Amino acid sequence: MALSSAEIARKRESIVRAHVDAENRHDASGVVSTFHQPKYEVMPLGAVLNGAQPVAEFLGGVFEGFPDFAAHVPSFVHADLGVIAEGRFTGTHKHDWSGIPATGRTWHARSRRVGRAKVRPFCPLVPGMAFQRVST
Repeated sequence: MALSSAEIARKRESIVRAHVDAENRHDASGVVSTFHQPKYEVMPLGAVLNGAQPVAEFLGGVFEGFPDFAAHVPSFVHADLGVIAEGRFTGTHKHDWSGIPATGRTWHARSRRVGRAKVRPFCPLVPGMAFQRVST
């Protein structure tokens, strides 16, 4: 039985919410588990992270460098091929991260994440974060 577009949108959004909840628990493996094919593109660093291990290692570094890291996603835009989550990240840079010495300053970054999800027979939703764009 095919899912309605409203049902697909609800399922996609629930996966993105699970992703954000795992980020806020600082649970890298929980974040990775929300992906079909883990991939982050972090524009300010010029980094493209493909695969569970690179994504989990990146997140571990974020959670260590910013011990109070939090993701805030107040709005979603639903599209035919996925969902766009707009929000911001916050945290205090207390430890070195990605070769950047700790500053002790609070950090706020706007984000736009595109979650692409494909509909397949017998597998109504396959989550996959196509990219994560972070800008300051």
